[in-house]
Amino acid sequence: MFFDPCNPFGPYNTGDCTPTESATGTITQVSDQGLTISTDQGPLTFSADSDVTDGFQSGDLVDVTYTQNQDGSFTATDVEYVEQDANGTVTSVSGTSMTITDSNTGQSESFVTGPNGVEVDGPGFQGVSVSDQVDVTYHQSAGQLVADSVCDGGPGGSNSDGSSGADGSSGGDGSSGD
Repeated sequence: MFFDPCNPFGPYNTGDCTPTESATGTITQVSDQGLTISTDQGPLTFSADSDVTDGFQSGDLVDVTYTQNQDGSFTATDVEYVEQDANGTVTSVSGTSMTITDSNTGQSESFVTGPNGVEVDGPGFQGVSVSDQVDVTYHQSAGQLVADSVCDGGPGGSNSDGSSGADGSSGGDGSSGD
């Protein structure tokens, strides 16, 4: 049995004694040498390798995993988009954009496709129509809402078994089920 030098009473895990922390915020500056994010507690600046910051830009909402160095500075070890969800009724759609009325807030939200497209019935928002009920997983990049996946319930949504009612409703008692 190997023992973790950081925890002599437990099994060997990584051998890395440096604890990691995380912070969530919007990128205000980014380069191949690091990034700065704006958080509720103020700005945080991290050094980072270029492979950690590659593809990110100012305006992206991210979660940064980091370590604190002995001199008090921070090093980002991982940067990930903060994934969010929205559901609602489609009010407009094209191959590269979609607008919904959010079921929870009643507000209009517009989404665009990312460079890798959107997981739906085809590339872009193919297969999604006006008045469809959708559930969108998205992230914020450069101030835009970028759709990562869209679950299209069709007109009026879908039943719990995935089928639509004959009249386009969600069936059953007439409730949306959301």
